Amino acid sequence: MASGSLKRQLTAGGVTLDVSYWSTLKPEQWVPAADKPLFASFVASAGSPVYSSSVTMTAVAYEGNTQVSRSPITVRDAATVQPGYAVSAPYSYIGLFTIPAVPSNATSLRVQFTYVLLQTAVPTGGFAKSTTTDPLTIALVP
Repeated sequence: MASGSLKRQLTAGGVTLDVSYWSTLKPEQWVPAADKPLFASFVASAGSPVYSSSVTMTAVAYEGNTQVSRSPITVRDAATVQPGYAVSAPYSYIGLFTIPAVPSNATSLRVQFTYVLLQTAVPTGGFAKSTTTDPLTIALVP
């Protein structure tokens, strides 16, 4: 995230996710006192349709290797439709996860995204569930 954005490819069972992260804040604006908007988007590819059941972002503030936040900051985006949001091309997911102010002595954020996916199980028509996580470390400007 040092350049302001990051792209990764993740796997969850038989599903491949092309994930992008970015912020509307410049890297030098990532200070402990600010609200820090972090966008996550992805598109899934597999042999059958894929749906996003939920995306959860958990962030913990650190000073060096010492945790300085009392508890993790957790933001969860759960689908409000069944079986979830369609995320196979041409569809995709985009979500905004805002990290609030953290202790002033924090020097980094350890962020983890958890993606819970449902894939249509051919030929039964049921669903297969798979989960993957993606850890990020984001530097904060003192």
